Amino acid sequence: MPAGTADLTFERGITFSASITLMNPNTTPFDLTGYTAKAQGRMPYDDASASWEASTDNGFITITPLTGVVDIVIPAATTATMGDWTDGVWDIVLTGASQVLRPLAGRFRVTGVVTQ
Repeated sequence: MPAGTADLTFERGITFSASITLMNPNTTPFDLTGYTAKAQGRMPYDDASASWEASTDNGFITITPLTGVVDIVIPAATTATMGDWTDGVWDIVLTGASQVLRPLAGRFRVTGVVTQ
């Protein structure tokens, strides 16, 4: 099944948060017990290094297994270091013992804020 599409906008110096809920075809929550997650943004998509990364390893992604919820929170200190990126691509990959899922992918951009 191809990934769903979601475009992201980061505001430089502002905490970014998003929540994804994975459901089974019968509309029950997808059990994410034992899964890890990693999301990366690149400019362009085949760039050797990621422009940004959120993962269960770095603490920017948390998974609530029995509800199928994946929360992404990127702190303001991290978004403050993001450049003037206007046309990047991103996706999120969930890795379990028996399967790898890519539920979402899309474009991302970073905007500035007026208040200093």
